[in-house]
Amino acid sequence: MSEDRPGHSREVLLVYCISEADGHAQAMFPSGVDGKPVQVVECDGLRAVVSKVNLSRYPVTAPKLTHLLAYEKVVETFHGNRCVLPMRYGSILEDELQLIEHLRRRDATYRSLLREVGGCVEI
Repeated sequence: MSEDRPGHSREVLLVYCISEADGHAQAMFPSGVDGKPVQVVECDGLRAVVSKVNLSRYPVTAPKLTHLLAYEKVVETFHGNRCVLPMRYGSILEDELQLIEHLRRRDATYRSLLREVGGCVEI
């Protein structure tokens, strides 16, 4: 996954969390960072929750409080009814194709981690 690249104005995908694709549609998606719409991308039984962000408006190394709060709200919303792996704040990928490749490459790792944390409660 990429880090912030100052001076670029292109849109990239911010990854909030990974879960198993369980066939249940999320009823409501909260707004993501900068009010951007949140979307779900599924690949081979895994689900990634993402939104597009503009690199020039999205400081990864010195995030705005509003960005952190929006990020946390998205993760908590999806965590409310399924096991998720929250991604480190600032995890970005170039596009959906790179996201699909990432999910396929890390499939076994993500599935193992989801089994490990399944049923656990955050304290």
